[in-house]
Amino acid sequence: MNKQEALNTLRAAKKAHIKWKSYAQAIHMGLPLDSIATPIIPTECDFGAWYYGDGQALNHMPAYRDIEKPHQNIHDIYMKMYKEKNKEISVGLFGSKAKVEKEREAVLEMLMQHMITVSTDLLEKIAVLEEEIYHLDENCAIEEYKIKNELTNKIKTVELKTEDSIQKKTVKVKSSLSSDLSDLLN
Repeated sequence: MNKQEALNTLRAAKKAHIKWKSYAQAIHMGLPLDSIATPIIPTECDFGAWYYGDGQALNHMPAYRDIEKPHQNIHDIYMKMYKEKNKEISVGLFGSKAKVEKEREAVLEMLMQHMITVSTDLLEKIAVLEEEIYHLDENCAIEEYKIKNELTNKIKTVELKTEDSIQKKTVKVKSSLSSDLSDLLN
Protein backbone atom coordinates (compact mmCIF):
# COMPACT_ATOMS: atom_id res chain seq x y z
CA MET A 1 0.00 0.00 0.00
CA ASN A 2 1.41 3.37 -0.94
CA LYS A 3 0.73 6.77 0.58
CA GLN A 4 -2.13 7.68 -1.78
CA GLU A 5 -3.86 4.32 -1.33
CA ALA A 6 -3.59 4.70 2.44
CA LEU A 7 -5.12 8.18 2.27
CA ASN A 8 -7.91 7.01 -0.02
CA THR A 9 -8.90 4.05 2.15
CA LEU A 10 -8.71 6.19 5.31
CA ARG A 11 -10.92 8.87 3.78
CA ALA A 12 -13.46 6.25 2.64
CA ALA A 13 -13.49 4.80 6.18
CA LYS A 14 -13.97 8.29 7.60
CA LYS A 15 -16.97 8.87 5.32
CA ALA A 16 -18.37 5.50 6.40
CA HIS A 17 -18.16 6.58 10.04
CA ILE A 18 -19.92 9.88 9.33
CA LYS A 19 -22.68 8.00 7.48
CA TRP A 20 -23.01 5.51 10.38
CA LYS A 21 -23.30 8.37 12.87
CA SER A 22 -25.98 10.11 10.81
CA TYR A 23 -27.98 6.86 10.67
CA ALA A 24 -27.63 6.46 14.44
CA GLN A 25 -28.90 10.02 14.93
CA ALA A 26 -31.81 9.44 12.53
CA ILE A 27 -32.83 6.26 14.36
CA HIS A 28 -32.59 8.16 17.65
CA MET A 29 -34.95 10.80 16.26
CA GLY A 30 -37.44 8.08 15.38
CA LEU A 31 -36.93 7.84 11.64
CA PRO A 32 -37.68 4.35 10.35
CA LEU A 33 -34.26 3.23 9.14
CA ASP A 34 -32.96 -0.27 8.87
CA SER A 35 -30.84 -0.97 11.96
CA ILE A 36 -28.50 -3.01 9.73
CA ALA A 37 -27.11 0.36 8.57
CA THR A 38 -25.92 1.05 12.12
CA PRO A 39 -24.32 -2.09 13.49
CA ILE A 40 -23.71 -2.12 17.22
CA ILE A 41 -20.53 -4.22 17.14
CA PRO A 42 -17.40 -2.17 16.22
CA THR A 43 -16.04 -4.74 13.79
CA GLU A 44 -19.30 -4.87 11.81
CA CYS A 45 -19.54 -1.23 10.73
CA ASP A 46 -17.73 -0.15 7.56
CA PHE A 47 -15.23 1.93 9.54
CA GLY A 48 -14.49 -1.04 11.82
CA ALA A 49 -14.15 -3.32 8.80
CA TRP A 50 -11.46 -0.96 7.50
CA TYR A 51 -9.79 -0.48 10.91
CA TYR A 52 -9.53 -4.21 11.64
CA GLY A 53 -8.92 -5.07 7.97
CA ASP A 54 -6.94 -3.02 5.44
CA GLY A 55 -6.22 -0.34 8.04
CA GLN A 56 -3.97 -2.79 9.91
CA ALA A 57 -1.24 -1.83 7.44
CA LEU A 58 -1.03 1.42 9.45
CA ASN A 59 -0.96 -0.18 12.93
CA HIS A 60 2.63 0.90 13.49
CA MET A 61 1.57 4.55 13.46
CA PRO A 62 0.69 6.01 16.88
CA ALA A 63 -2.20 8.02 15.42
CA TYR A 64 -3.72 4.80 14.07
CA ARG A 65 -3.63 3.13 17.48
CA ASP A 66 -5.24 6.24 19.06
CA ILE A 67 -8.37 5.66 16.96
CA GLU A 68 -9.42 2.32 18.43
CA LYS A 69 -10.59 3.52 21.85
CA PRO A 70 -12.98 6.26 20.68
CA HIS A 71 -14.33 3.95 17.98
CA GLN A 72 -15.00 1.28 20.60
CA ASN A 73 -16.54 3.89 22.92
CA ILE A 74 -18.97 5.05 20.22
CA HIS A 75 -20.25 1.53 19.79
CA ASP A 76 -20.48 1.03 23.56
CA ILE A 77 -22.60 4.18 23.83
CA TYR A 78 -24.74 3.10 20.90
CA MET A 79 -25.25 -0.29 22.57
CA LYS A 80 -26.53 1.49 25.69
CA MET A 81 -28.84 3.58 23.51
CA TYR A 82 -30.13 0.49 21.73
CA LYS A 83 -30.82 -1.28 25.02
CA GLU A 84 -32.49 1.79 26.53
CA LYS A 85 -34.65 2.36 23.46
CA ASN A 86 -35.76 -1.29 23.37
CA LYS A 87 -36.19 -1.76 27.11
CA GLU A 88 -39.71 -2.70 28.17
CA ILE A 89 -41.41 0.05 30.14
CA SER A 90 -42.73 -0.98 33.52
CA VAL A 91 -44.49 1.70 35.53
CA GLY A 92 -45.62 -0.23 38.58
CA LEU A 93 -48.83 0.31 40.45
CA PHE A 94 -48.57 4.06 40.95
CA GLY A 95 -46.22 4.93 38.10
CA SER A 96 -46.82 7.11 35.11
CA LYS A 97 -45.95 5.78 31.66
CA ALA A 98 -45.50 9.36 30.40
CA LYS A 99 -42.99 10.09 33.17
CA VAL A 100 -41.00 6.93 32.43
CA GLU A 101 -41.01 7.78 28.70
CA LYS A 102 -39.78 11.29 29.46
CA GLU A 103 -36.96 9.90 31.61
CA ARG A 104 -36.04 7.44 28.86
CA GLU A 105 -35.92 10.24 26.31
CA ALA A 106 -33.67 12.27 28.62
CA VAL A 107 -31.29 9.31 29.00
CA LEU A 108 -31.28 8.69 25.25
CA GLU A 109 -30.58 12.36 24.53
CA MET A 110 -27.70 12.40 27.01
CA LEU A 111 -26.25 9.27 25.41
CA MET A 112 -26.65 10.75 21.93
CA GLN A 113 -24.83 13.93 22.95
CA HIS A 114 -22.06 11.82 24.47
CA MET A 115 -21.82 9.76 21.28
CA ILE A 116 -21.55 12.93 19.20
CA THR A 117 -18.74 14.20 21.45
CA VAL A 118 -16.84 10.92 21.17
CA SER A 119 -17.43 10.90 17.41
CA THR A 120 -15.90 14.37 17.18
CA ASP A 121 -12.88 13.06 19.10
CA LEU A 122 -12.64 10.11 16.70
CA LEU A 123 -12.80 12.39 13.67
CA GLU A 124 -10.04 14.57 15.15
CA LYS A 125 -7.86 11.49 15.67
CA ILE A 126 -8.57 10.38 12.10
CA ALA A 127 -7.45 13.84 10.93
CA VAL A 128 -4.19 13.40 12.87
CA LEU A 129 -3.63 10.04 11.16
CA GLU A 130 -4.46 11.57 7.81
CA GLU A 131 -1.89 14.30 8.46
CA GLU A 132 0.70 11.73 9.55
CA ILE A 133 0.18 9.75 6.33
CA TYR A 134 0.20 12.93 4.26
CA HIS A 135 3.68 13.80 5.56
CA LEU A 136 5.19 10.45 4.62
CA ASP A 137 7.79 10.44 1.87
CA GLU A 138 5.99 10.29 -1.48
CA ASN A 139 8.09 7.37 -2.70
CA CYS A 140 7.98 5.40 0.53
CA ALA A 141 5.54 2.51 0.67
CA ILE A 142 3.68 2.10 3.95
CA GLU A 143 5.45 -1.23 4.50
CA GLU A 144 8.88 0.48 4.15
CA TYR A 145 7.83 3.15 6.64
CA LYS A 146 6.72 0.42 9.02
CA ILE A 147 10.12 -1.30 8.78
CA LYS A 148 11.95 2.02 9.33
CA ASN A 149 9.72 2.73 12.33
CA GLU A 150 10.34 -0.73 13.83
CA LEU A 151 14.12 -0.33 13.39
CA THR A 152 14.00 3.10 15.04
CA ASN A 153 12.07 1.64 17.97
CA LYS A 154 14.58 -1.23 18.32
CA ILE A 155 17.47 1.26 18.35
CA LYS A 156 15.71 3.30 21.05
CA THR A 157 15.16 0.13 23.09
CA VAL A 158 18.84 -0.78 22.84
CA GLU A 159 19.80 2.77 23.82
CA LEU A 160 17.49 2.62 26.85
CA LYS A 161 18.88 -0.76 27.90
CA THR A 162 22.43 0.59 27.55
CA GLU A 163 21.57 3.68 29.61
CA ASP A 164 19.92 1.51 32.25
CA SER A 165 22.97 -0.75 32.37
CA ILE A 166 25.29 2.24 32.74
CA GLN A 167 23.13 3.65 35.54
CA LYS A 168 23.17 0.30 37.38
CA LYS A 169 26.97 0.11 37.10
CA THR A 170 27.29 3.69 38.36
CA VAL A 171 25.11 2.85 41.36
CA LYS A 172 27.26 -0.24 42.08
CA VAL A 173 30.46 1.82 41.90
CA LYS A 174 29.01 4.51 44.16
CA SER A 175 27.80 1.86 46.58
CA SER A 176 31.19 0.19 46.59
CA LEU A 177 32.98 3.50 47.17
CA SER A 178 30.57 4.36 49.95
CA SER A 179 31.19 1.00 51.57
CA ASP A 180 34.98 1.43 51.30
CA LEU A 181 34.75 4.93 52.78
CA SER A 182 32.64 3.62 55.64
CA ASP A 183 35.21 0.89 56.36
CA LEU A 184 38.02 3.47 56.45
CA LEU A 185 36.12 5.69 58.88
CA ASN A 186 35.33 2.85 61.27
